[in-house]
Amino acid sequence: MNILPSIIVVSYSCQDCSQYLLEYSFSHWQLLLTKTLFVAVIFGQSAYSHPDSPPDFTAEITQFNQLYPNEILQSRVFFSSHGIRLQKADMFGHQQAGWYVQDFANSRSWLVRPEKRIFTELLPDDEFEEDDASIDEPGLMSTQVCDFGGLIAKQKLGNETLQGYATEIWRCAFKTLVVIQNFSPRLGMVIREEWPGDLVAELRNIEQELFSREFFRPPAGFSKVTSEGFFLGRKRLPAFQE
Repeated sequence: MNILPSIIVVSYSCQDCSQYLLEYSFSHWQLLLTKTLFVAVIFGQSAYSHPDSPPDFTAEITQFNQLYPNEILQSRVFFSSHGIRLQKADMFGHQQAGWYVQDFANSRSWLVRPEKRIFTELLPDDEFEEDDASIDEPGLMSTQVCDFGGLIAKQKLGNETLQGYATEIWRCAFKTLVVIQNFSPRLGMVIREEWPGDLVAELRNIEQELFSREFFRPPAGFSKVTSEGFFLGRKRLPAFQE
């Protein structure tokens, strides 16, 4: 199951503003790597509440093509048994910072615009189809190697140390592609994966740090707005009448 959140409409509904959510979200291949949050919410509530749970940490999510290693996409993730928070400098467009915040205990998620001091709550999408092809791929920060449907075979290739953590190297063969994943037993998740086309997503500069539960909620003093107000700066329009 994938812990890493994504700003997409596959797992969450924005009602009438789905096209705007996609417009302001990450690039297509970033979405491909991080699209299975909704099932991870249920998992996160129990899997990270026991004494052997992974440590709280923060890291840089770094994505790049190995042919162009200097052209990278980065965001900052904060992970805890309380929740997860993703911060990106241009999450909602050029020079428009944004946060994705999730509280595991309450199964609630929000998008936050710190410069405008506003936030909107994300609601589960009742129309999500489980047989959608998009759930057949794994993702960075998955809690199991080679996870999700479509898997043909998996093979452990060896071990190596990444970012100071011992990892297991796995080859995941799916219907239409092969993905190489590095799984950290200590963190309990995939911290690097390589896709066809030399695409790589990995956690860098992993630092253990304790976070309070309030860190995974919208900041006090921020105003709650509708999804339309959040993305378009306007309130919901009245229903059309002839």
